[in-house]
Amino acid sequence: MKQGFLKAVSVLLSAAVVTVTGAFLAPEVSAFSDIDDFEALVYKDRNHLGKKLPYRLYIPPDYDESKSYPLLVYLHGVGERGDDNYTPISWNNSLARKLAEPEYQKKYPSILLVPQCPADDYWCYDFPHDETDAMQMLIGLIQSLAKTYHVDQNRLYITGFSNGGGGVWDALFRYPGMFAAGVPMSGYSTPWAWERAAQLKDVPLQVYHCNQDPVVDVSCSRGMVNTLKAAGSTVQYHEIDSADHGFSMTNAYYDEQLLPWLFSQKNNNTFPKFVPQGIKGKDFLSSSSRAASSKTSSKAPVSSNRPASSKPVSSKSAQTSSIVASSVLSSQEEAAFSSQPVQSDSAVGTTEKPESTAAVVVFIVCAIVVGILVLGGAAVFIIMKLKQ
Repeated sequence: MKQGFLKAVSVLLSAAVVTVTGAFLAPEVSAFSDIDDFEALVYKDRNHLGKKLPYRLYIPPDYDESKSYPLLVYLHGVGERGDDNYTPISWNNSLARKLAEPEYQKKYPSILLVPQCPADDYWCYDFPHDETDAMQMLIGLIQSLAKTYHVDQNRLYITGFSNGGGGVWDALFRYPGMFAAGVPMSGYSTPWAWERAAQLKDVPLQVYHCNQDPVVDVSCSRGMVNTLKAAGSTVQYHEIDSADHGFSMTNAYYDEQLLPWLFSQKNNNTFPKFVPQGIKGKDFLSSSSRAASSKTSSKAPVSSNRPASSKPVSSKSAQTSSIVASSVLSSQEEAAFSSQPVQSDSAVGTTEKPESTAAVVVFIVCAIVVGILVLGGAAVFIIMKLKQ
């Protein structure tokens, strides 16, 4: 009896040792293997001390420094905010994940950027609103990557879903001339933005939204598109018959015409390629206009109760209402920036690899389990000996 019990304890301890050893020696298996193709990094800059912007970055496996590559940005929705640097890239149906597949990298070799907005911030709040720290840091990150890698400055593409779709509109308003094309999906906006959408009439756009979206009302996209078309824009609008908020992104994922169209878009990027002291997008409103606007515009939640239809705003009205600067920087500012010597990336921001604590946690847990088993076995052995 005693010998059988001691033998059982010995077998249990051996199994524990084998399990722990196997956990460390076995290859790591990911539920979505292509997530590992996106390196997990963190961006910081001196203009936002104490703040971080986690991001995932995909570099083509056959990256060639003699070539230049388009850069695609994907902005997630509110639910994916945080600092785990995983949730935004975990969606299987995002364009970034699709483009990381070998089949599409062969057709459209590109650099893919998936930033994660901090939990206490947004890509955009409302229209009008002050530029968010997350948006400012995103622009700084793009500039930093453009110095580190051979990014085609005339092929910067920005896409986004939900609050990230609103972020697409926000970035296009604040940084005209920077992005060659935009793809907002279920993107948030307000009537204030609709009246000024004509400013984006020359930006190639494809817009996706579900007609019964319960989270971001379809009027947010209809209002922007109506004004854009009235102003002569070639915007392509895809309204899906569905009450699923996320189905607009799924629809874009499976839309076979989207990627050929997107990667054919180029512009003459007038945005400064490098700004030593960092850059901030122009305010939507002048200080005098902001006070007047605050009386008629209030912060609205992401979910909207606006009617499903929206009347198009006339191009004349949109033009007279336009108060966003036609360029991000004045000619004097651009001249000043271009005359300054190029500095290291740390002048704009730095990228660092996050410390990995997973292996440490696993080791500690396993050590505790093994310790308990060893001590338990020893206690049983001592008790049995004392009874003899």
